[in-house]
Amino acid sequence: MEADVSVVLRVSGLLSDPDEILAHHELAAARVWRAGERNRRGELFSESGFNLPVADCRSEALDEEIRNFLGSSRDLLIYLGATGARLELDVGLMVFAKCPNSVALSPGLLGSLSRRRIGLAVTGYPCCESETD
Repeated sequence: MEADVSVVLRVSGLLSDPDEILAHHELAAARVWRAGERNRRGELFSESGFNLPVADCRSEALDEEIRNFLGSSRDLLIYLGATGARLELDVGLMVFAKCPNSVALSPGLLGSLSRRRIGLAVTGYPCCESETD
């Protein structure tokens, strides 16, 4: 079965150069924005930032995938914490009309996110199994 959860780490703040941060940590962002650029609604960004892919997985594997990301991204998270950047883990949950979907994160993982000052958001995306749904 294919992934039903997509997770990104959203980073924003007074970052001097998001591209330099990403290059230094050898990471590829899904999206990068800079202070002074216009967003999709035509408004100016007041801060810079980026979205970093974390996982595309089944909801049952979410806790483990996030733990793996936190472990492998330790240096990046320490650096970002030192800059005062805001960090938010955004869990995109695919929700199908005929089959409810949920995610569960362990208390230990929630504690790890809290200690790293990483916020948590869960966003539901309505989906259909076929074009006739």
